[in-house]
Amino acid sequence: MHKDHANLPYDWCAITALGSFDCTKGGHLIFWELGLVIQFPPGSTIFIPSASVTHSNTPIASGEKHFSMTQYTAGSIFRWVDHGFKSDKDYYASLTKEGQKKVGNVTGYPGVFQGNPHPYPSKPAPASTGAGFHRYG
Repeated sequence: MHKDHANLPYDWCAITALGSFDCTKGGHLIFWELGLVIQFPPGSTIFIPSASVTHSNTPIASGEKHFSMTQYTAGSIFRWVDHGFKSDKDYYASLTKEGQKKVGNVTGYPGVFQGNPHPYPSKPAPASTGAGFHRYG
């Protein structure tokens, strides 16, 4: 189980399941904070905020094959543009004391976002009870 911490936290990541496996018995997507286990058959695509939601897959049977193709946006690309096409180090070094106050608590660590680190609502989305969705816990 993991979150994709390098991805843009408030953007979507596309995941496509590929391979030859029985999706009723394995290869499900698990969204841990939401309490969801979702059947995810080969050829299916889902969009998730992969930096903000802990996710994983269930195992597949011996002899089956499962692959995932992901498409995502690295958060560092947006920081680079927002920082006037400069690295974090160069950007923060170029700020005056007043500029540093404007951007907030400057940590100097790449990947640490200033302001709200989790732009989603504090309440999780309601669990779906549609076909292929199973609530656990």
